[in-house]
Amino acid sequence: MSSADLSIGLTGLLVAQRALQTIGHNIANANTPGYSRQVVSISARDPELSPYGPLGQGVAIDEIRRLKDDLIDSQIRSQSSLLGNSEIQSNILGNLQNVFNELSDSSLNNTLNQFFKSLESLSTGTTEISKRQQLLQDSTNLANKFTTLKNQFGELQLHASQQITSKVDELNSITNEIALLNKRISTVEMSSGNANDMRDKMDGLISRLSKLADIKVLNQENGATNILLGGSLVVMGNGAEALSTSTTGPGTVRINGIANISSGELKGLLNIQDVVIPKYMEKLDTLAASIIREVNNIHSEGLGLSGGFSSLTSTNAVSSSTALLSSSSNNLPFTPSVTTYTTGTVTSSGSTVTGSGTSFSTNVKANDWIKLNDGNFYKILSVDSDSQLTISGSYTDATAISTNITNGSLYISVKDSSDNITESSISIASDETLSSLSAKIDSISNISSTISNGLLTITATSGYTFSFTNDTISDADTSNVLTALGMNTFFKGNDASTIGVTQYIQDDVSRIAASSNFTPGDNKNALRLADLKDTATTNNTTFNDFLQGAVAELGIETRQRDSEKEAFSTLLLNMENRRQEVSGVSIEEEMIDIIRFQKAFQASARYITLVTEVTDTFCL
Repeated sequence: MSSADLSIGLTGLLVAQRALQTIGHNIANANTPGYSRQVVSISARDPELSPYGPLGQGVAIDEIRRLKDDLIDSQIRSQSSLLGNSEIQSNILGNLQNVFNELSDSSLNNTLNQFFKSLESLSTGTTEISKRQQLLQDSTNLANKFTTLKNQFGELQLHASQQITSKVDELNSITNEIALLNKRISTVEMSSGNANDMRDKMDGLISRLSKLADIKVLNQENGATNILLGGSLVVMGNGAEALSTSTTGPGTVRINGIANISSGELKGLLNIQDVVIPKYMEKLDTLAASIIREVNNIHSEGLGLSGGFSSLTSTNAVSSSTALLSSSSNNLPFTPSVTTYTTGTVTSSGSTVTGSGTSFSTNVKANDWIKLNDGNFYKILSVDSDSQLTISGSYTDATAISTNITNGSLYISVKDSSDNITESSISIASDETLSSLSAKIDSISNISSTISNGLLTITATSGYTFSFTNDTISDADTSNVLTALGMNTFFKGNDASTIGVTQYIQDDVSRIAASSNFTPGDNKNALRLADLKDTATTNNTTFNDFLQGAVAELGIETRQRDSEKEAFSTLLLNMENRRQEVSGVSIEEEMIDIIRFQKAFQASARYITLVTEVTDTFCL
C-alpha cells in the first residue's frame, strides 16, 4: 500500500472534521438573529492517472457557503421599509389623537360649546356683570385651548424633526459600517474563501438600513455591496457618503443630498413633519381664524353697557396709512372683504349710469357702490336694467369710461344729547387706505378721526356719542373693516397661536357688545353672536362640524396607518418564516448531519488503521 492510500483516508477525516465544525457552528448560532445556516460543499478530488485508469484521490472541500434566497431577502427589505413608514406614522398619529383628546371634558369641542353657552346665557341678562365675567372666563379658556393645542402640535413636529436628524445619524453610522465590512470581506475572500459570518453581519446592517429608508442593494463582481438610496449612492465599495440635515423652519428639517425617499421610517417622519402635522395645524388655524373673524364682525357692530362711544381707538396698527388696507404689507390680521365687480364701459348723466358690455342685474345690487372716474364712490339706489343704474347724487360725464363697482359700506350712527340718532353710510373701497377712510369718517357730522402710530381714533363731538349699529339692517359693516382694524372687537389675533381676548374687553367686561342699538339692555347682538354656533361660517360648515370633521379625518388616517402596520407586520412575519425555512438552523437536521459525518469520520479513521496494518504486514 502507498502513501496515497493514507492520503485518501486523511482527506475523509479532514472533511468530516470540517463538516462537524461547521455543524457545531450552526448549532451554536441557532438562536443568533440574522444568522444563515452554513453547509460544507464537497466533491471528489481529481483522480491520478494510471495504466489501469484514473485512481481516486479522496474528497475535497469546495467551499463553506451560506444557504440564502436573494429574492426573499429583497422582499423582506421592501416590506421592512413599508412597515417602518406606516409604523412610525401610526405612533405619531396616535399622539396627535391624544392631543385632541376629544373624549375629555377639557376638549376643544367642549370648550367651544361652553363659550356659546355663555353667549346664550348673556343674551338672557345682558346687564348682569356675573354673566359677562363668565363669558370672559370661557372665552379665555377657549383661546388658551387653541394656543395649547397649537403648541402641542408644534412640539410633535419638533419631535419628528429631531427624530429625522437622529435617524440620519443612525443611517450614516450603518453605511460607514457597511463600507468597512466591504473592505474586510474583500480581504478575507481574496485569501480564504467565503466570509459567511461577515456577510451575515452585512445583511443585518442592510436590514436595519431598509427599515430607515427604501434602498437598492447592488452586488458587485468584486464582492462589494453598494447601496443606492433615493437615487444617490450612499455606499460605494469601501467608501460611504454621509447625509446631513439642515433646518428649514421652526421645528422642521430637510435631508440634504437625497432627491427622493419613498418609504421607510425617514419617509414616514418627513410626511408627518411636512404634511400631516401642518395639515392639522392649518385646520386648527382655520377654525381659530374663523371664530375670531366671525365673532369680531358681529361684536364690532354692537354696543356694551355704555350706550355709545365718545371715543374709540383701533387696536391693529397699519404699517402705512397711505397703503391699501388689503395689502399684506400693512400687517393687519384680517383685510377688508370688499367685492369689486368689473362693469365694462359706462357713461353717466345726472343720476343715471348706463353701461356697455355690462350685466348690472347679475353682479350688483342696490346699496352697492359705484366708482366713477372722478375718483368718488356713489351709492346705487336701484338697478334699472342689465345696463342701467340709478345712483345717489348727480354726476355728469360726457366720455365713456371703464369703471368698477364695490359693495363695501360702513354705517355709523351718531346720537345727540336729546337721543336723536343720525345714521350715515360711507363706502369702503377695494383700494381703501387708512387715510382715505379717515377722510370719509371726517365727512360725517359731529365725529372726527385721527391717525397716530398706524392706529385710527374716532372721537365724537362733546355731547354726542356714536356706534356702528343700524336698526334697519343686520350687517352694518359689509366690508368688515372694523374687524380688520380691531375697533370694538372681542378677540385679538388671527390664528390658533395668537388668539386671545382683547385687552379692551379684559379691562372692562361692560364693553362686551350685547346690544345692537344705543339701549344698554338690548340683547340682539348677543343673540347674533350665539347664533354663530349653528351658522355655516367655516368652509361652509359650522364651527363644531368643521372641528368634528378634522377629528374624524385624523381618526380615519390613524386607522389606515394602523391597518397598514398590521398588514405589513403580518407579511413581514410570513417572509421571515420563509427565510427561516431556507436559512434557519434546524437542530434536528444538524443532529442527523452529526451522525452522518461522525460515521464518515470513524470510517475514514478505520480505513487509515487498516491501511497502516496492511502496510506493516507487507513490510514484514
